Amino acid sequence: MAILGGGLAGATLARQLQFVEPPLRIAVIEKHTFPAPDAAFKVGESSVELAANYLEHTLKLKDYLGKHHLLKAGLRFFYPAGDNSDITRRSEFGVSLLPPAASYQIDRGAFENALWEKNMAAGIDGFAGCAVRDVSFGRSSHTVTYAANGSTHELDARWVVDATGRAGFLRRKLKLQRDARHNASAVWFRIDALIAIDTWSRRADWAGRVRMGLRRLSTNHFMGPGYWVWFIPLPGRRTSVGIVFDDSFHDIRTMNTTEKAMAWLETHEPQCAAFISRKIDKIMDFRVITGYSHSSRQVFSKDRWALTGEAGVFADPFYSPGSDFIAMGNTLITRMIIDDRQGESIALKAKAFQDLYMGMYDGFMKLYQDQYRIMGNGPLMTLKIGWDWAVYWGVYTLLFMHAKYDDLRYMRSVMDVIRNSRLINDQMQRLINTWDRHGNANVERRFVPFKDISFLRHLVLGLDERLDDVRLTAKLRENYDLLCLLADEIVDLAGPEVRAEVKWPAKFKPPADTGFNNVNLNRDVRILSMGVFGEAVGEDTLAEDLTELEKKLVSHTIKQLKRYEQRGEMP
Repeated sequence: MAILGGGLAGATLARQLQFVEPPLRIAVIEKHTFPAPDAAFKVGESSVELAANYLEHTLKLKDYLGKHHLLKAGLRFFYPAGDNSDITRRSEFGVSLLPPAASYQIDRGAFENALWEKNMAAGIDGFAGCAVRDVSFGRSSHTVTYAANGSTHELDARWVVDATGRAGFLRRKLKLQRDARHNASAVWFRIDALIAIDTWSRRADWAGRVRMGLRRLSTNHFMGPGYWVWFIPLPGRRTSVGIVFDDSFHDIRTMNTTEKAMAWLETHEPQCAAFISRKIDKIMDFRVITGYSHSSRQVFSKDRWALTGEAGVFADPFYSPGSDFIAMGNTLITRMIIDDRQGESIALKAKAFQDLYMGMYDGFMKLYQDQYRIMGNGPLMTLKIGWDWAVYWGVYTLLFMHAKYDDLRYMRSVMDVIRNSRLINDQMQRLINTWDRHGNANVERRFVPFKDISFLRHLVLGLDERLDDVRLTAKLRENYDLLCLLADEIVDLAGPEVRAEVKWPAKFKPPADTGFNNVNLNRDVRILSMGVFGEAVGEDTLAEDLTELEKKLVSHTIKQLKRYEQRGEMP
């Protein structure tokens, strides 16, 4: 088989196929040469739980990631306060301990170098510095034409998978482009210096609520109307910084050079600009991308071709789902290739996997389409993030961690849960957007610790359970019931005017008997909304097993922070 592109999507697919089907001969054709530069290579440095599970377990890279990259202290959000010159005034949502489900901050250059070396050592055929010129499709095999060293070569393969990234070779050749209905752009750059948000204030109350170093290890989001700014730590005391925005709120022409980007930051995020300016001579690169969201009418074909990663679709960098879609897509592609090699027809499976994958993509897009307007509304955005995580962990990640995406029989048995979860999410995104249009009630100096949100604790701890099919199905249906109950609380909190405008469907009526121990949803939504719509009431009594887990997480956090301090990665 031929994989067009040896970046993250192509290299991980090759490694996955080599593990599950060692006799398969795999050729990877990559336009770049290796080694790629460290740090200033590609964007997409932050992984989340689904992709981390794929890298750790499917690809057996846990030891490598732990040794050469950084454990991530979750996603962290800072909301507007005044002129954004004092971080201690900004309300904050994030973890106070390393989360129980791992995720990573990854140097893409170093990682792709390592993947290439591992793949070549495993016997995969690598063609670096080669440009794909054409693909012609045949009945029993396809022919890939590529250029190398001034000459043209051909390679025959039964399967061709496009992993060429945004270039989307097959997507363009086959005219598969589809409007993603989300116009957003970004600029970003890497700095050859450690920028530690933990040190931005000496106020004891602010510094003391999170252990020194945890803010640095987070994917930090500085939020404002129509935009967010990321600060991501990279191994080797480096920092990635990006500005992401909805084109209807901000203009790429005001930030498409380093000088303009710094001026934009000085206006909108002056404290960020001040700390960057101290390291301005350490900027390693500067990149611009307009209209980054894109989609495709088709990603899998019964005729033995497929698109993976950005070669097919890309949603948005918020929540870092890019590597999640690589993990899901590669897993479905691997199943089709294995079945085809075993002589099975893949016609029905290709159609079913296409519908599943694009259904998930379309569901993710609802998180972003016309939602950037909410980013400056701290109480409402935090409530939205809590909801979005509940859907992500309670359905999508749970299924992936139980290796069910490519189990078509099982996925059909729970398709009603998947479909209803998508429908209730679509409706919730509409409600939150409508709510925001009724006004912004931002508050300052609030800290919303992840561990205080009982339904998020319940869902993330559930990811650690290993369940058979019967228990997994019961868990999925329980999680959907939890979504309905959570939605009911949020709808009630939204007030009569928003409810009247949105008209919440009766089909999402929650179950009468909750059966959720240690979950207080009424309290949770008031904490997430920072008390704007009523103070949280009721006890948050942690179960004994959770108390024990927290003790383990404290020990784990201290150990990792000390290890990173010894590596020179800490402020």
